[in-house]
Amino acid sequence: LDDIEPVEVLKGPQAANFGRGSLAGVISYRTTRPSNEFKGKASVSYGDDGFKEIAANITGPIAGDTLSFKLGGRFYDYDGQYTGISSDGRRPRFGSEQTKRLSGALRWAPSETFDLTLRAFGSQNSDGLYNNIISKTLNCFQTAPGARGGSYCGVIPTIPLNGGIGVDLADIERQGKPGVVQDSFLYSLESNWKAGPGIATALISWNRQDEDWIVDDYVINTSAANISQTPGPTMTVANPGDITRLIQIKEYQSQELRFASDTDGPVSWLLGLYNYKQDNSGFNGGPRYNVNLANGVAASTNTGPTGTLRELSQPESPLGIKNQAVFGSISYNPSDRWHLTLEGRYATDEFTTNNTVQVGGNCAPELKAKFKSFTPRGTARFDFSEDVNAYLSIARGSKPGGFNNAVCGATIPAAEFTRLSAITPLSVDEESSLNYELGTKMRLMDGRMSLDAAVFFTDWSDQQVTGSQTYRTVTNTTANISLTTNAGKTEVKGLELNWRWKINAIWDVNASYGYTEATFKELCDNVLAVLTATPVTSTGPCPSAVASPTVVVNFANAAGF
Repeated sequence: LDDIEPVEVLKGPQAANFGRGSLAGVISYRTTRPSNEFKGKASVSYGDDGFKEIAANITGPIAGDTLSFKLGGRFYDYDGQYTGISSDGRRPRFGSEQTKRLSGALRWAPSETFDLTLRAFGSQNSDGLYNNIISKTLNCFQTAPGARGGSYCGVIPTIPLNGGIGVDLADIERQGKPGVVQDSFLYSLESNWKAGPGIATALISWNRQDEDWIVDDYVINTSAANISQTPGPTMTVANPGDITRLIQIKEYQSQELRFASDTDGPVSWLLGLYNYKQDNSGFNGGPRYNVNLANGVAASTNTGPTGTLRELSQPESPLGIKNQAVFGSISYNPSDRWHLTLEGRYATDEFTTNNTVQVGGNCAPELKAKFKSFTPRGTARFDFSEDVNAYLSIARGSKPGGFNNAVCGATIPAAEFTRLSAITPLSVDEESSLNYELGTKMRLMDGRMSLDAAVFFTDWSDQQVTGSQTYRTVTNTTANISLTTNAGKTEVKGLELNWRWKINAIWDVNASYGYTEATFKELCDNVLAVLTATPVTSTGPCPSAVASPTVVVNFANAAGF
């Protein structure tokens, strides 16, 4: 986006204002509103590896100060940095990207107390073969209890720029355009009405994303090892090249109504209601052809002549999410130096997954779960002067749970379902955190220098960790699925320092330092237990005895200048 207002980076849980999914913080941005003044901008960029970008937008009045518009567009293209080698000898490019985007907005302001803004956005990302899903040859923990197909230990190998990635290109092209195509559409309507002591704001939005992934399991420094076979009457390989076809359709809609104070004084407040609905559907797996067995007899699973496509991919269970919330905040300034704020949000989340598409699956036809949460936040700030302050923030955050309904698929035998369920339960609990932050902000040298410092501590419960599990399908082949487990209890502590000095109109100097240490205090995931050297005491999802704390993240970095 090249037409956005200043971006806000808000640390810590922000549930009161932003709701679900803001456990760690929020990066908030919004596009600029149409202006009553004609203006615009355009840019053209060109670089190596076929990089080129054109972006432009314009805004201005249609009917005086009452009606205004904005239009924008962007075209971006990049050929990619890597060249691989296909099993048929061709050398395809990896990492290519292309984006086309068109956006627009209308703003109607018939009076000083009312305005209405309609926004529309449409884009298409058409990317080639992805280099970020290239796999490495696994070299450790491959026989660990409950291992998720092993892990990679050591320095990640460098991806050669030329000829170092193996791929079955012909098998991918047979299904469509190699890579990823994503179409996105977003429409929103916002109204603001000044009424009495406050301003009423209503927001309505609708968003749809369609994705189609056609990819292969690329391997570094190895030619593609999958069996490639051209479809025909003697075909014996159901999925030549072991191609992955992921088709996802996601639709989101939300409505929000808030009423905020608009008067001077030591007290300000906000009240709001929120409703959200999400529906996901699609396919995840790979193409399957009608084939012959080794003895030349047609397979019993065939639905047509040998060599014809039996299914595009495997259907996923539709997922529905509903979220309703009431939220509010109140701020009180008892003096010119003290500033106190208390926020809160009460929300309910309902997850529904329909497994009827998984014919012969292992789960009930419908799985439902409902979660309730209250997430308060309190902040106290003291101003030593106009340029120096100190603050303390305490906030609770939460993330709803759900289901590992991937294990409900028809390709998973009952015995494997039982084994996987023992490693990772079907249901996933809600995770929550309690965050403390103490800091100071300083503006020095008439604002030309700034120094921000903060220390923080997070008590994190039922942490959700997602990883890949290996299983045997009903056809006795190996496959992987992603499953989520509540890993246990984690404590996170650290500090952040940011310094900036604006020497003159041309030169800026910046420096930052961050230190974070995260420790599992309780660990209920066998794979993480092995990877972090915690003794495994049970084959179930949670060891019967909690091992001694193990530091799994401990890093510091300095950047800037």
